[in-house]
Amino acid sequence: GTLVTAVSAFYFGGKLAPPPSDKRVQPTVGGVSPAQVGSVGTPDVELKIAGANLRNLRLVRLISDAGTLEFPNPSSSASEITLSVPRADLLPPVGSTERVWAVEVVTDDDLSDRKDRALVATRDAGGTPADPESMERPAPDDQRGDDDLASPPGATSPGGGAEAPSGGLA
Repeated sequence: GTLVTAVSAFYFGGKLAPPPSDKRVQPTVGGVSPAQVGSVGTPDVELKIAGANLRNLRLVRLISDAGTLEFPNPSSSASEITLSVPRADLLPPVGSTERVWAVEVVTDDDLSDRKDRALVATRDAGGTPADPESMERPAPDDQRGDDDLASPPGATSPGGGAEAPSGGLA
């Protein structure tokens, strides 16, 4: 054994092979743009997530009290991820004013980083399609046509005779 060690040490210059390097790099999430999203605008919101070491991501998660939106294999550079997210998925339910989202990134090596309160989605004042205040209401009685009004029992019909009350014997 010692002869082999001595010969190999002489042959390789006394150096052993370096230990394998750990190429796993911790991602970091810096922030999200826009940081606030309202209910008025295009159907999809383009979110830009800034950070470092964002290559080779397996998953981006948007996490709120309502649940998690997952975006597998997102397109990213080393410093930015761009996601297209349906606006309706981000908004709070009708009757609530805001929903707060955290952003989490996960690499192929299962390293991750999370930024809490990275995005706030709000319901804008002034009504939205999902807002009951902006929904169409029926016209008041004085704007309805004659066809919308039922004749009371015993009223005169257009032919001039009285209508028989319904539900009884004539």
